[in-house]
Amino acid sequence: MEHNPSNAQKSSGTAAITPNITNPNMDAQALLAGLQGLAGTAAGAGAGAGQVDVSSLLSNLMQQLAVSAHAQQQQQQQQEQEQEQDPMCVAGPMQMIGGDGTFFQHDVDDFILSAKEIAPASADYAVVSIIGAQSSGKSYLLNRLFGTNFQVMDAAKGRGQTTKGMWLSRCAKPSMLVMDVEGFDGRERGEDDTSFEKQAALFSLTISDLMMVNMWLRDIGRQHGGSIPLFKTIFRERAKLEPGKTRVLVIVRGYDYETPMENLQNDLVTQMEELWESVNKQPGQENKLFSDYIEVMVFALPDKLLVQDFKEQVTNLRNWFSKGGLAGLRQDKVAASGFAFSAKGIWETIRQNKELDLPAHRILVSTCFCEKIVRENLDALALHEDYMSMKSGAQYSPKEFSTKLEGLLECVLTRYDAETDMYDANVRAAKRHELENGTLHLLEPFCKDMFNRLRTTTACESKDKIAAQLRNADDPATAVDASVQACLKEFTESCKELSSRYQVLCDENCKELRNELTSFAQIKAESIKEQRMREELERQRIEADREAERAREEAERLREEAKRAKEEQSAKLSASTKCESWHSAKLKKTQEEGRSHKDRELIPCSMGF
Repeated sequence: MEHNPSNAQKSSGTAAITPNITNPNMDAQALLAGLQGLAGTAAGAGAGAGQVDVSSLLSNLMQQLAVSAHAQQQQQQQQEQEQEQDPMCVAGPMQMIGGDGTFFQHDVDDFILSAKEIAPASADYAVVSIIGAQSSGKSYLLNRLFGTNFQVMDAAKGRGQTTKGMWLSRCAKPSMLVMDVEGFDGRERGEDDTSFEKQAALFSLTISDLMMVNMWLRDIGRQHGGSIPLFKTIFRERAKLEPGKTRVLVIVRGYDYETPMENLQNDLVTQMEELWESVNKQPGQENKLFSDYIEVMVFALPDKLLVQDFKEQVTNLRNWFSKGGLAGLRQDKVAASGFAFSAKGIWETIRQNKELDLPAHRILVSTCFCEKIVRENLDALALHEDYMSMKSGAQYSPKEFSTKLEGLLECVLTRYDAETDMYDANVRAAKRHELENGTLHLLEPFCKDMFNRLRTTTACESKDKIAAQLRNADDPATAVDASVQACLKEFTESCKELSSRYQVLCDENCKELRNELTSFAQIKAESIKEQRMREELERQRIEADREAERAREEAERLREEAKRAKEEQSAKLSASTKCESWHSAKLKKTQEEGRSHKDRELIPCSMGF
């Protein structure tokens, strides 16, 4: 088997997986050849002179056959060991869609999210489905190919419908979701009820990375057995979707070794191309080439009655899956956690006979799960070490807070980018912005505490500076704005690290600080002005007191001088008075002495002296 289907006919969008067909009569021919050799040896020996040791020849032949049997046994053991290492079922089956069309989303979610081999956020898995006629051996093939346990038909109980709806199993090495689809053309649904099988086929083609079509060699070219009506429906709907390779692996069952593999492949591809052209003849559809939409691969399996050949070819196909056959098949990546939601949306659209709009559906799925991832990341933020340390944001400087914030954002956004890598780029970008804003919103109370502390500290330090500047200003009222602006500039510079993230919060705190400092500066300026006025009044009062004191001193001096002058005048007057009195007294005395002397002179005369 060729593990690289790139040796395909590129022009037709097909690839051949060449089966390694072995001859089922190999052992019988080896025995016959050995016996013929023995007979020839015996005949040659009989023609000669010696006797033939027939026992020795038979023993030699038996040894050769034993060696051949041992080699085949080793080969079989090796194949069994490879089978154990190849894609193997790890869980399932579980019913994904009921026979009535009910999609069991909750069950599918539980089934996939319980997987250990597929991480919920990972899209590293493939979806492989199989469609085909009822009782054509689809489930049996899946079980032999992947080790699944899908229910198979019990021929002893009659040939009838076994698989109802769609069933799902999980496989590892590589990670796969294997889907077994209800067979079509069954009597249970009747000839007139083909809608479910067409919807199921279109659904399988839409969500699968590889859709296998189980087809028997004898049915190729037949109208119903060859799935022609079904392919018409699939091709008609596929042409309505955007271009892109859809891989279809046709499994031809009951291969007879007579039809050359190349002819078989060409017949199938030609038939599909003709069907494609027949359903796309409408105006505007002529340029839709089959090779732009569908890539066909063909693999042939002999009848399972040829046990050894069947096992070998199944092993070859299994090896193709395990050794890169699914590489590059993943087209519309959806995380494992979003598979059920996405598949249900597609199934409901198909069931309602609405036109599939996969780009719009992709955006819907991307929106739903990007929003979910955003919520999960925001919920998990409370347990993050940096987030918990930032709760005490008041203890950090703006630069330290900003450094922790940027580190936390980088961690959260990097995880988001990894978890949403498979979704629509525009949706991812929009929801990434929401996650960033949500993270900033959760951290805003801590940042507010930090701003409050910074504003309080800045206000205390700034008030001293403003008071000093106002005291040194000639006119404090005119220096208010300049002094406040200088302090606000310092605050703005310290918040520069966070202004891009919390511009509104920064502006609010800056405004509050401005109002607080302006109010303080105005009150301080008024206080300084009043103080200066009081000081001036006090100075004037002191000066007036001094003037009054000087006036009092001058008046006192004048009084003293007047007093002294008066005293001097009094003294002089007193002296003058005394002098006059003395003179008057002396004069009086003199006068009296004169009168006395005269009297003394008169007395003697009168007495006759």
